[in-house]
Amino acid sequence: MRAMRQAAWGEAEAMALVEVEEPVPVFGEVLVRVMAAGVNPVDVFTRRGQAYNRVLDLPFVNGWDVAGTVVRTGYGTTRFRPGDRVFGMPWFPRAAGCYAEYVTAPARHFARMPEGLGFTEAAALPLAGLTAWQMLTEVAAVAPGTAGPRVGRGRGRGAPGGPDRQSPRRPCDRHREPGQACLRPRAGGGRSDRPHDRGA
Repeated sequence: MRAMRQAAWGEAEAMALVEVEEPVPVFGEVLVRVMAAGVNPVDVFTRRGQAYNRVLDLPFVNGWDVAGTVVRTGYGTTRFRPGDRVFGMPWFPRAAGCYAEYVTAPARHFARMPEGLGFTEAAALPLAGLTAWQMLTEVAAVAPGTAGPRVGRGRGRGAPGGPDRQSPRRPCDRHREPGQACLRPRAGGGRSDRPHDRGA
């Protein structure tokens, strides 16, 4: 099979397309034909030798976020069958080798892809989705029946009404002194949670 392997720490030029042996799933593992692999900042830092190089040996095949189709299952694997569409972040932070045509990992490292989700979107989800989930459940302690923070109100750079398109923020009428942290509501309708910004 083909894989993007690197033999030295460095920039993208450190990776080369090579032929490597196709992995074989062992007990509890699945062999997944990679349809899409996600690229995250951690992949770049690792490739440069700035992240998980202490647990990785050169040469290695980078990549963790992946989406694809189960081709074969190892003995004792009952969670998936050949043909199932899956996505996941296997082996992190150990080498998973997702920048390849096939990858093997324990079945528990994958989840079934929801209907209507494409391979590209699914491969972009694992690390970012897990980070968001951990922030909501572990940091913000959101649980069933709790109000929790308002999700989805932020506007990323480039989004309609995002930071690069907003009017400059000015101090509110009650805090005109330099160094005051309070800011008046945005022209686009966003409001502060401070009581006096709601007219209190």
